[in-house]
Amino acid sequence: MRRILTLLIVALAAMLPGCHSIELKDNIVTGWVYIPFTTQGDWEVYGVSGALDSRRFIMSRNVPAGYAYQQQCGTGLGGVLLVTTVYGDYRAYDLACPIERSASVLVAINPETNMAVCPKCKSVYDVFQLQGGAGYPIEGQALAEGYALTPYRVLFGADNRYALISR
Repeated sequence: MRRILTLLIVALAAMLPGCHSIELKDNIVTGWVYIPFTTQGDWEVYGVSGALDSRRFIMSRNVPAGYAYQQQCGTGLGGVLLVTTVYGDYRAYDLACPIERSASVLVAINPETNMAVCPKCKSVYDVFQLQGGAGYPIEGQALAEGYALTPYRVLFGADNRYALISR
């Protein structure tokens, strides 16, 4: 009886979700993503520098103003959100809410909470790793359905002076 009870407890514990149990579901078709920073100066002007810093890249709206988008560039479905986490790591996400799946419904950083929030479904995403999960939902329909923001790669050159964001 004791052995059966132990096996039952182990089986139940394995089924319970852990802290980081949200499965990253790919809910949006993002399209081409390519944002090069070809010089250290480009990164210093258009990149992110310190913890909790963020920048939006939306090619169709010429955001940020002055960034020299080239023909081979692309910013996904809604645009790209580039951030520096509280740990100093660089992360990039599609700005389109994975619940709304629209180029016109974009998450925005709430300056009071430092969380990304969808203006339509009100889902809240942890983009700076304040609560552990980069891009993970912490409130709203996205949390209920298990949809995190779509991540992109941020790759640095060998000298760590400038970066490239890609799918």
